[in-house]
Amino acid sequence: MAAELAAFLSDAAYRLRGDERPAVVRNGDLPERTVQIGMGDVEVRVPKVHERIGGGACVHSALLLP
Repeated sequence: MAAELAAFLSDAAYRLRGDERPAVVRNGDLPERTVQIGMGDVEVRVPKVHERIGGGACVHSALLLP
């Protein structure tokens, strides 16, 4: 999930116009949740993002269901 978030945040489309500051930044984690896999339960922490320009950016993981 960390690699997915890094790729999402490095996308050039998420830069403020005329500025090099990122428009989307990491904003902590969602509460820890339990995911059941074939080997048992695993505790995961899903990262949150904050979009400064108000477009509603959301990271969707290929690993976890919403």
